[in-house]
Amino acid sequence: MQVVLDPDEVATMMSAVTSNIIDNSGISQDAKRAIRNWRSERAPGSVQMADLAEAVNEALGALVAENTTRIVRRRGQYSTTRDVAARRPSRKEAK
Repeated sequence: MQVVLDPDEVATMMSAVTSNIIDNSGISQDAKRAIRNWRSERAPGSVQMADLAEAVNEALGALVAENTTRIVRRRGQYSTTRDVAARRPSRKEAK
């Protein structure tokens, strides 16, 4: 499965997250101001937002890959990637 968010979707998500933190977390005024400044530096269409979208997509992709079980055919047998990883010796054990 592949999930890719465009920069506008990431901007919407980050706006919702930061608004929730500002409105509901009980943090100090200085912390709220810092979050607002961080958010304004990453306005939709900015280079910073494009960089953030790329980082979010990389992290999301890694999380999905880590939690996805795939079926692999090896030597005529089918097994899951988790089974293959469990049977594989670690690098320390292989030495």
